[in-house]
This record gives sequence, structure tokens and C-alpha cells, in this order.
Amino acid sequence: MNIILKKRLLPSLIVTGLIGATLIPAKPASADRLLKDVGIGAATGVLSGAITKKGATVDNAINGAVSGAAVNAANRGKKPKLVRDAAVGAAASTVSGVIIRRRKRPVQDAVSGAIGGILINRTR
Repeated sequence: MNIILKKRLLPSLIVTGLIGATLIPAKPASADRLLKDVGIGAATGVLSGAITKKGATVDNAINGAVSGAAVNAANRGKKPKLVRDAAVGAAASTVSGVIIRRRKRPVQDAVSGAIGGILINRTR
């Protein structure tokens, strides 16, 4: 468990913290919206991994959750925009995937994150 925390979970939490800290506008988002966005992102990551049969389920869920948190942070105090949500989701998922998987599937991570951003945008 200690190795999993060091190699998988902590880097993702660091990325989420950095993205959240740089994208926080003045108006705070509600916790239920954040949890919903993180859940949608995680579910999208898991589903994407199951469809492509690549990556561990936990890795895919963490990667998706990071993209969901980033999309939520990008939308605080702003009107949601489809292109921005897809771009932020793709970028966050790619960075998280590089940290988690050591550059094994950046294109798939970007596509999964973009789909997660689009789904989050459509639920608002």
C-alpha cells in the first residue's frame, strides 16, 4: 500500500493541488459540484480504460478524477464553455497520466480527459 501511495496517489494529488491553486478564481465552488465533477471524471477514466483494455482501473480512475477536478476549478465563477472544459480535461488528464504511467499513453489520456470535460460541461 505504501508503494501505491508514493507512486500513484501522491503525484496525482500534487497535480490536482497545483492545477486547483493556479485556476482558483474569487468565487468558490460548492463541494457537491466538485464531488460530482470528480465522480464524472473518474467514471469516464474507468470506462475509457475498460473499453481500450489498457491501464489499471485505479490509475484510470485517478487520472479521470484529476481531470474532473481541473474542469471544476476552471469553471469557478465563469460560465462553462465546451471547448475550455474539453481542453482543461485533456491537459489535466495528460499531465496526470505522464506522472502516473511514465509517458505510456498520453494520447489516450488526452482523449479520455477531453471526453470527461465534455460530459461535465453537458451536466451543468
